[in-house]
Order: sequence, then C-alpha cells, then structure tokens
Amino acid sequence: MPAPTHGFPRRREDLFSYDALVLANVDADLFTRPQFALAADFVAVRGGGVLVAGSRSLSRGGVIGTALEPVLPVELDDRRAGVARASFAPDERSTPNQLIVTADGESHPIMRLGASGEETRRKWAALPALAAIAPLGQPRPGASVLGVASSPDGGMFPIVAVQQYGQGRSMIFGGEASWRWRMLAASADRSHELFWRQAVRWLATSAPDPVSISLSHTPAPGDSATIDVAVRDAAFSPVTDAQVAVTVAKGDGAANPAGRVFTPPDAGVYRIHAEATRGSKTAGISDRMVLVGGSDPEFADARLNEGVLRRLARESGGRYVRAADASRVASWVDELVSAQLPPETRDLWDRAWVFVLVAALLCVEWTLRRRWGWR
Repeated sequence: MPAPTHGFPRRREDLFSYDALVLANVDADLFTRPQFALAADFVAVRGGGVLVAGSRSLSRGGVIGTALEPVLPVELDDRRAGVARASFAPDERSTPNQLIVTADGESHPIMRLGASGEETRRKWAALPALAAIAPLGQPRPGASVLGVASSPDGGMFPIVAVQQYGQGRSMIFGGEASWRWRMLAASADRSHELFWRQAVRWLATSAPDPVSISLSHTPAPGDSATIDVAVRDAAFSPVTDAQVAVTVAKGDGAANPAGRVFTPPDAGVYRIHAEATRGSKTAGISDRMVLVGGSDPEFADARLNEGVLRRLARESGGRYVRAADASRVASWVDELVSAQLPPETRDLWDRAWVFVLVAALLCVEWTLRRRWGWR
C-alpha cells in the first residue's frame, strides 16, 4: 500500500485500508483530535498495528492526552517517570542508554536476533548504546516489556513494549537514534534491519482483511468444523446483507462447493476460499489454508472436543456421555446387561477333543515319571 499523498487520512475508509501505522517523532499539532481518535479505532476496531517511537511522540507535545495514549502499552505520564522499575529491571548494571533484552523479550518474535535466548542476549549486548531514551512510566496490565535501558542518573525505563489492544496490537519504542545499531556496528551485523523488519511484521500480520475466514477448531480427518466468514466494508463495519460462496479444495485439486461445515475426509492441506457479493458487486474474497492431521488435537488444544469424542464412540460401538448425564450411566449399563442372552451351560466331557487332550496329558505324565525314576 503506498504512503498517503495528502497527509494523515481523515476518513475511516482511507486509513483502514492499511495494516499498520507508524508515528515516529511527531508533534500533536500535526493531527486533529478526530484523527487521533481514528488512529485508536484503527487498532481497536480495524485490528491494525500501531508503533509510536521517539521521545517527541511520547512527550507532552506528542500523543499524551490524546485518544491514542490509552492504546499504548506503557504509561506516558511523566509524573510517574521516576518510579523504580523493579518488575522488569535486569540484575546486572549496564551502560547508560544500552538496551537490555528482558526475559519476555528473549522469546518474542520482535527481539529475537539469535537462535536461542542466550544468543539473543549476546547480540543485543554487543550493539552500541542509543543516543537517548524517553522516561516512560510503568507498563499497563497485560503489556509485555521486551527491552529496557538505564538513564545516566541510574533510572531504569522500558524501551520496547507491546500489548494487544482491542482487535489489534500496539508497540512503543522509547529510544533515540536506533541508526547507531547500523552505523556504529560491524558492517556484517544485520541486527538493526532485522529488528525493525520483525517489528513491522509483528504489527501488520494480525490485521484482518475485510473478508476473513475462521474455523471453530482445526478438525481431524473425518471430524467436522464450522466455517465462519466475516464480511466488512471499507470502514470495517459489519455487512449483514452479503451473499457468501465457500469452496474447499485439497492441495491443487478441484474446488468443491461447501456450506458452513468443513469435514475433511483425510489428512492434508486444504484451501478454503470465500467470495462475498452484494448484489452484482464483489464485496471481497479471502483464502485460508488449513493443515489437517498435522498434529494430535489433544496436544494442540486441551479443551473439550465433543465432535471427536462422539466420532470415537460411534466407531467403537459405544455412547458419548455428557458430564450432566453421568448419573444415568449405571442405568444404561443395567439395560445392556439385561438385554444380553441368558447364560447357557454345556457339558464338555462328551466331546472327542477333550478326551484326546486328557489322554495325551496322562501319557506325557507317565513318560516323564519313567524318565526321572518317579513312582
């Protein structure tokens, strides 16, 4: 999507066509209050991602006091800037403005620079210090602080933090001059571009399309799952009068019409295609790839899966019982026992194979006694 040519969009339809929004060292005077409210809806309603970076954006002249401030993962009020950050401060002392990756950051896709947590910590520690940091406040409930840095006066502040907000995601970067990671590091070091590439990908990946496909669960072969298709217009308002056609194809095979129920006959990769129309116009299309049989559902999702349990009971000749019906199991067992045929007694001594077996055993016993000298 190209950059806007007439400034920040003023209409929902224009802004919601993007997947992510980046505000780097911007002044509040460049935006109107409705535009800040629109940016907040871009995250909460649209499901997009927003990144606010730079001390100018995170100060009084930036987003503080606007509708976008509650979207961000940390408190921006400078009255709380001097509070100790014991909850995420590292044990070791560091160079001022030197970013230190936290325990949450070691495994987060934004901060992961190495194949392991130890390698990631080592790479971050080898990068040059930032020029300055913004004195940010405490993280909000549910937010994750991925990187911290100490100021020259010894305070520890969050530098990289993220959170889920509404349908989307938000991120702050409280450092200045991240270009130092590129210009002052070794020429072969790609940490700078890797960090920013991963940040943008994390922000934009979760943004849904106007037409999106969701499944109640990932079915196993022979199991059924419900297909839900959400249709929204350019302003991401729900469209209730759309006609949706759904087809399912396995791999590169032919697409077959499908309803709201997806029942894969066997394992493999399936492509679910949905096309929404309003009258004679196409409202949007969406595709989703589903891997069936790639993992054991018990390890992927521990929640109750009645469909699988009913199928197992049906194929094994049993009965699926809900927890609320557990008291009826005893009566059902009694019914099954009473329905069985009465026992029948048969005399086995008049059968020839029984006589032969007994005679053979007596011969073996007599032979062994003669060999071992028993009487």
